Amino acid sequence: MDEKEGMKVMNTSIIRLVKRVKPVRYRLSKIATQDSFKYGLIGVVCFFGIYGILSCPLLPIRKWLVLRPEFLPFYTEIIEKFKFLLKVGLIQESIKESLLRIFQGYIIGALIGCSLGFLMGLFRRIDYLLDPPVTIIRYTPALAWVPLFIIWFGIGELTKILLIVLGVMSVTLIGAYHGVRDIPDVYFKAARVLGADTRMLIRKVILPAALPQTFAGLRIAIGTAWMIIVAAELIASKAGLGYILLAGRNFAQASIIFIGIALIGLLAYITDRIARAVYMYVTRWMRRGLE
Repeated sequence: MDEKEGMKVMNTSIIRLVKRVKPVRYRLSKIATQDSFKYGLIGVVCFFGIYGILSCPLLPIRKWLVLRPEFLPFYTEIIEKFKFLLKVGLIQESIKESLLRIFQGYIIGALIGCSLGFLMGLFRRIDYLLDPPVTIIRYTPALAWVPLFIIWFGIGELTKILLIVLGVMSVTLIGAYHGVRDIPDVYFKAARVLGADTRMLIRKVILPAALPQTFAGLRIAIGTAWMIIVAAELIASKAGLGYILLAGRNFAQASIIFIGIALIGLLAYITDRIARAVYMYVTRWMRRGLE
């Protein structure tokens, strides 16, 4: 058997192996997804079950946990208050306001952060120039800028959006920067040997290789945006999910606070799942370990 025939046999064997492995990987991935949903559902049921036991007015345990039992409301009280807030339109308006602020701040912050991260990762001089101010801003909590932003821009929408921009920019910048810097050098050498120019190098090597860490930063930034917007709305706002928490505190209505917390957690979870789905789709070419 000569070399050409040997290569042909080896390629045929590899193709057969891949055809056998793909269905197995698909089935295992499907099983992992089913297990994730099943165990996640069990966790949610257990959480709400434990809270139901702790807050049940028929059991004495509620009196032992808090100073005033009415501050640990049972589900019936929470549902009644939720229906009332839904009827007056406060929940719909608050969700709309918070989502709009997060969307605006997230898009602007992600564009700025990813752009700066790619530039700093590609060009050392830009990295040396921007690293000190970027590091100072990154390690300063976004909420530390609240007093200054209120003095500069007032307590309107601009302050809240700029706080989100600052927080999202810091997270996405690091993801994009390390996504570029952690690309193995052999990729660049191989591309150059194959005749790739700068444009092709960026389009075919740098962008695909940097996508995983960049999208990881984008996903983390969603959680950062939610934390910042709620804190900002707690400080100064007339609408939003943070305003619901503030109203519950002002009127000493724990049920309203629980409703605000539940809405924030649910919306944050949904947006995180959407970001994860986008990440899995964009990086579908990646080889992943079996979960």
